[in-house]
Amino acid sequence: MRHARPVSSVAEIYESMDYGPAPESAAAAQAWLESHARKFDLYIGGRWVSPAQGSWFATLDPSKNRELAKVAQADKSDVDAAVAAARAAQPAWAALPGHVRARYLYAIARLVQRHARLLSVVETLDNGKPIRETRTSTSRSLPATSITTPAGRSSWTPSSWATSRSASSAR
Repeated sequence: MRHARPVSSVAEIYESMDYGPAPESAAAAQAWLESHARKFDLYIGGRWVSPAQGSWFATLDPSKNRELAKVAQADKSDVDAAVAAARAAQPAWAALPGHVRARYLYAIARLVQRHARLLSVVETLDNGKPIRETRTSTSRSLPATSITTPAGRSSWTPSSWATSRSASSAR
């Protein structure tokens, strides 16, 4: 087999190698922050809202001592609004069969899993931990990825699960 050009020396190969971005490159995380104008509001009642007092705090990239983003500073009225929204949503959520709730939780977990690398890099930028630590903590935050219903049940609640667990352990 003939080569179109002569084989280069190892030194020439090293000089000309073009590397792609590292999987944990900060470029994607920085682009994501830019796409959100580096400002994050509160999520209350199914929508993004500004804090009642209109204040945000800066989160710093400790490696550069520069502002990474602004994060909404919630106060008592924001917390009260979030609690009221959660209480208003709870009856509809509780009325859903367990397997439907599980599908929602699983979908959220899959989104976290799909974006785990981005979330890990953003966390590293925010707190300065090595990427391997934030990667590990992100993957540990995914217990919902293994949501299954006990004994393949199509409808399930925590109390029915506890009952089935105690009944099976009594056998």
